[in-house]
Amino acid sequence: MLTLPDKVEQYLRKNDRYDAWAYAFIYEALGHTVKLFKLNTNEEVHVTATQLCEGICSLATQDLSILARTIFSMWGIKETEDIGEIVFILVECEVIRQNEDDSKEDFIGLFDLMDRLDPDKMKFTFKARWD
Repeated sequence: MLTLPDKVEQYLRKNDRYDAWAYAFIYEALGHTVKLFKLNTNEEVHVTATQLCEGICSLATQDLSILARTIFSMWGIKETEDIGEIVFILVECEVIRQNEDDSKEDFIGLFDLMDRLDPDKMKFTFKARWD
């Protein structure tokens, strides 16, 4: 797991609405999203709320698999609005930057996050390796 910057640690001591793992996961998912959408990292990168939420779901289904929905619930993340709250806490703690057009409202109602993380709707690929 990534270690959280001191400012985030201080914030978490006062506010535990979301688990510390949620902040680390969303921060890590930002890098995953940049790669997923093949954004040019040679210049300042801007990820939209929709792209970030899609990237988070992609990383969650990849890394957390069928437990993604359960783990997100344990972390306090139940909808895309929760992702926006965490993102803007990371902005407030100066871990990430926002553009002047970005707002928490960009994350409201993008899609049904729990539905997107439903293990019954995930597509799995299985490759058997025979020796």
